[in-house]
Amino acid sequence: MNNNRQVDIMVITNIIDSMVKEYALVIANEKSKVLNRVEEPESWQPPPTCIVKLNVDAVVTDDLAALVVVARDSSGEVLKVQTKLHELCSPLQVEPSHRLVKS
Repeated sequence: MNNNRQVDIMVITNIIDSMVKEYALVIANEKSKVLNRVEEPESWQPPPTCIVKLNVDAVVTDDLAALVVVARDSSGEVLKVQTKLHELCSPLQVEPSHRLVKS
């Protein structure tokens, strides 16, 4: 009883179930919007004179990470391109190897 009224557990259970289903639909809809969103790429803008601009991009797969850096001057000329591949591993493996390299 609630405030001297009889409470029907099945009615309350159905209301809660309905609210959970409605929430799940809202979340699925929002997730779909994020996954289907296509962003327009920004066009590259050169840096001011005497400045080198670094553009960086990365790709991560299940077992590999790749990093690319492109350096350009104010005229857009590519000064240097550098890539680095890393095998993915546990942070517990990276920390000791990092210390060995620094020593």
